Amino acid sequence: MKSTEQLRPQDITVKKAIDWEPVKTNVITALTFGIMGLIGGYFIAIHIHGDARAAVIQDIQIVSKEAK
Repeated sequence: MKSTEQLRPQDITVKKAIDWEPVKTNVITALTFGIMGLIGGYFIAIHIHGDARAAVIQDIQIVSKEAK
């Protein structure tokens, strides 16, 4: 084996500039938490909105009873 061995082009492996594995994992994690947050917010909004609507309906009923 020669000490000054010449490298052929196929011997040179170019490392990818960006390792996409952690990026992919982070994006998936972020999307998952984002979707979970949207779903949670949606249910909370429905819950509050439903309660508020029920309270308004009760108020209307009370007012209409008093008016009679």
